[in-house]
Amino acid sequence: MKKTYTTKSVIHFVLIFVTTILFVTTSFTFAQTGRIENVVVHSQALEGNLLGDSPDRNVSIYLPSAYDSLPTARFSVIYMLHGYFNTNLTFINFFGLKTIFDNFFNQGTVQPMIIVIPDAYNDYRGSWYTNSVVTGNWEDFITQELVEYVDTNYRTWPDSLSRGISGFSMGGYGAMKLAMKHPEIYSAVYSLSGVPLDFDDVVLGTMFPYLVQAANATSWPSQWEVQMMIAMGAAFTPNINPHPFYCDFPIEPSGTLIDSVWQKWLQHDPYSMIDTYKNNLLQLDSIVFDCGTLDYSYFSANQNFDSALTAENIPHTFLPYPGGHLNKIPERVEYHMLPFFSEILDSLQMPAAPTLISPTGSIDTTAVEFIWTSSYPAIDWYWFEIATNNQFTNSFIDSTITDTTYLYSNLNYGESYWWRVKAHNAMGWGEFSDVGSILVVSVEGKENLPTEYSLEQNYPNPFNNSTVIKYSIPQEGLITLKIYNLLGEEVATLVNDTKQTGNYEVSFDATGLTSGVYFYRLQAGNYTETKKMVLMK
Repeated sequence: MKKTYTTKSVIHFVLIFVTTILFVTTSFTFAQTGRIENVVVHSQALEGNLLGDSPDRNVSIYLPSAYDSLPTARFSVIYMLHGYFNTNLTFINFFGLKTIFDNFFNQGTVQPMIIVIPDAYNDYRGSWYTNSVVTGNWEDFITQELVEYVDTNYRTWPDSLSRGISGFSMGGYGAMKLAMKHPEIYSAVYSLSGVPLDFDDVVLGTMFPYLVQAANATSWPSQWEVQMMIAMGAAFTPNINPHPFYCDFPIEPSGTLIDSVWQKWLQHDPYSMIDTYKNNLLQLDSIVFDCGTLDYSYFSANQNFDSALTAENIPHTFLPYPGGHLNKIPERVEYHMLPFFSEILDSLQMPAAPTLISPTGSIDTTAVEFIWTSSYPAIDWYWFEIATNNQFTNSFIDSTITDTTYLYSNLNYGESYWWRVKAHNAMGWGEFSDVGSILVVSVEGKENLPTEYSLEQNYPNPFNNSTVIKYSIPQEGLITLKIYNLLGEEVATLVNDTKQTGNYEVSFDATGLTSGVYFYRLQAGNYTETKKMVLMK
């Protein structure tokens, strides 16, 4: 049964609901803004295009703050396509998309997602996201090379269920067309004021005078509408022979329709493509498109597309709204497009490892509240584990915790403890957090903690078989204490472990060693100290 964004399965709704609650209770984690990485992606599909456009394409990749705060989590991806006469950067800046994305994801109540915006501006001002021997194979770049690049270089969930595609104007057209052709790549589409979704209504309607001008032009025109007709011709009916624009137009200079050429244009017309790609459309989880009621003839073209999908019993949602082509786009992105993808894209994955917050270091109480960050996504409960050694043998475990805090009151003065946490969801248990450690000291003991490293002379010295070595460390770290003979050969390792701040002593049993001079060396980070001792039997 096909899913729409208003009737997503109950199971997925529950998972998203649980995720929402978790983000509400830990919203401080996501208070930071996201960031945009501007990268260059080389495209073999665009090499050798006749316009001379570079195959090295700029791509803006928005990473929500959760991408950094949940360093093991994977994310769903929205591919967002810009309109004609735009680049990725002008599209982002004109509509203030970075701020919109931050505002949406920083609510702490929605699924954070990666958003990928490629630059499809070419010498004709727009690629139309279509394969062409003249402009290059843009469809292949967007659906294959770019997806592979993003999945390889970012922590995505590399599956169609976790990918959606959207776009505005020409990008809305491109998003709908690519979703129709590639349900194996994308599971959902949201077209914002897509132009044109019905070629008959737009190209042979409102835009027809500009098409006639394009067919009569001998040099690059000044009007953007005429330029757009040339760009469409180069994309839909490229021809490497005619000059100056390397394309065939579907009309004579007089305006008479050339049906053979027009039929080739219609192969790229979403309205006409419904019959050919009906089965593909039925594979999509959700199809949504909107358009302003005052958006020229583009609104009627969207209406026609809506009627055609309805006639073929293809589930979809058409959202008309009062507005023109540009003035409501920021609002539509923030309050419609982003919520749609947050709900519809499948984000279920193994839980990310939580990050431990407190306690750390030395504490002077035997009852303490342990705190960690929320994991993601859709967490059922947490596993809290604490032990007196970092191998967690004979540890205490509570695997039924539904909060991100746990009060443990069985600590003992003078003991060191190690603790860790992991999360569970419908996919199972995730990875453990990093290991935290604490040292429980009395108030008096806390005042006597060392403030610098030291290694004392062993006692007794000289010694017969057994001696004691004392040392102090001012901060937690990996400690090694080793014994060497006069040749510099290691003969024993007394300590090789992470230790808390404190004063320690260890016994050295020299049974099996011959009499003579030996050295013992303490190493902790950049600190190293060596002392001499004498074994006499």
